[in-house]
Amino acid sequence: MTYVSVKFKVLIPESYDKVTTEYNKNKPSTWLPLDKLDRIEGGFQINIPNNSDMADVNDRIKQVRWHEMSLRTRNRDIPFSEEETILLHKSMETVFGKHKVELVNKSSTYFG
Repeated sequence: MTYVSVKFKVLIPESYDKVTTEYNKNKPSTWLPLDKLDRIEGGFQINIPNNSDMADVNDRIKQVRWHEMSLRTRNRDIPFSEEETILLHKSMETVFGKHKVELVNKSSTYFG
């Protein structure tokens, strides 16, 4: 599995809009759009329409949250696919520059 790591500490709200716009502009038409994750840590989410009847909102979305200067998924949440993570990385490279964003390949992308 992969995750996105960054070399900066602050992400302003306008940057979320730029990343989601870039991602959504380049995603295949069959994919659902990327949105900003409305959580204290911040991050990104993709809705899962087939899970819309789930009681816990976290079971209705795929999500990555900020954790130690990277976007990762908590153990109990639904992760992005490999392809979605790669497109998120490319979108962030476009917005922030290649020297500030890295795609990391590790056996575990989860945190507790």
